[in-house]
Amino acid sequence: GKIQVPATQGEAPQSLKLEDMRELLKTYANIAEKQDGVIGIDDFAKHLNLPVTEPLKELFSLYDRDGSGRIDFREYIIGLSVVSQPANSEETLQMAFKMFDTEGNGKISEESLTTILRNAFNMERMDITDLFKSVDTNGDGFITYDEFEVFSKVHPEYAGLFKTYQDLKREEELALVEEELEDLEEDSSNLEVLGTTGNGKKDD
Repeated sequence: GKIQVPATQGEAPQSLKLEDMRELLKTYANIAEKQDGVIGIDDFAKHLNLPVTEPLKELFSLYDRDGSGRIDFREYIIGLSVVSQPANSEETLQMAFKMFDTEGNGKISEESLTTILRNAFNMERMDITDLFKSVDTNGDGFITYDEFEVFSKVHPEYAGLFKTYQDLKREEELALVEEELEDLEEDSSNLEVLGTTGNGKKDD
């Protein structure tokens, strides 16, 4: 049997096989609190080996559909289908890979990964080293796109996290551009009011 889960806008609903559901239930049980069997923000952070930061909160809120501060199994399944799985698209993964490939040579060094993850998610260096080794499956000291893609598909929550981080960075960049435009418009208005000479100084 198969179970239908909601799809993203414009896409057909996705089907999950029962064996997939069993695996997801096992993963969910490993993440969830032992007491009440739901996932809190701290459980989510621990599962991803990350501190609670703004990008993590943003991703958690996308899973937490009812805003209760907890993710139940149904929300977890929907979150994977609607949030994290679409983030695993070829285009999104390529954009995320380029974000970490700061040297532009088609591979990610541990130093590049460390710089971004420490700044973005406040991760400890030891945790980043462990993560790097998990992704760098051939142990050559670099993460290739193929390794990055495999890891993201096996750990879909990370793909969603990378996408959330990209969206937040894009919003920050847009806010900076808007701020600069406002400053330019204000400067332009001031110049018109004051009157200027050819060198930009006020006329005597």
